[in-house]
Amino acid sequence: MSYLQASNLRAEVHESPEMEAKLVREAAQGSRPAFDRLREIHSPGIRTFLGSRVGETQVEDILQDVWIAAWTAMPGFRQGSQFKTWLFAICFNKYRDYCRAQKRRPQTVQLDEGIQRASASDHATALESSENVRSLLAQLSEEQREVLDLYYAGEMNLREVSEVLDRNLNTVKYQFYRGLANMERMLRQQDKEVGR
Repeated sequence: MSYLQASNLRAEVHESPEMEAKLVREAAQGSRPAFDRLREIHSPGIRTFLGSRVGETQVEDILQDVWIAAWTAMPGFRQGSQFKTWLFAICFNKYRDYCRAQKRRPQTVQLDEGIQRASASDHATALESSENVRSLLAQLSEEQREVLDLYYAGEMNLREVSEVLDRNLNTVKYQFYRGLANMERMLRQQDKEVGR
């Protein structure tokens, strides 16, 4: 399936939550074709989320673990929550498992799509900017990085982030706004040091 086809599927589901709810119900009852359709819809988003943290080989391994875990847990999926949120919780936990197995600290940000599409003349500037963002994010607390990461890279709202991380919504809001304030403060400090 091409990226464009997957984007169209995600758009259909976004415009028709009933379609996704139907697929989820069928998958929870053991329908492999319904589950495969959900996998086609959500794999590009999860792949992007994981791809900004680990290499391509590891993305495939973690993605496979995510889908195996999702298929196994599908009969117990609560219809009251959003499938995407539930799926990203599984993804986030599998990513953490991978990091623990590697005995390393989770990474948060890699080159974004804009950098990959940048022209040759813009590449050096974009790369420097990405390195700067990574450096600033590394200075935040792990909790703040996780929240910002899921919000921006996972394209989730704060309620969904709180569900994925199993944290109180007010705590997530505090960590989000505190993380942004810290990033802004660090950027202002950098500007002063450069003399801008």
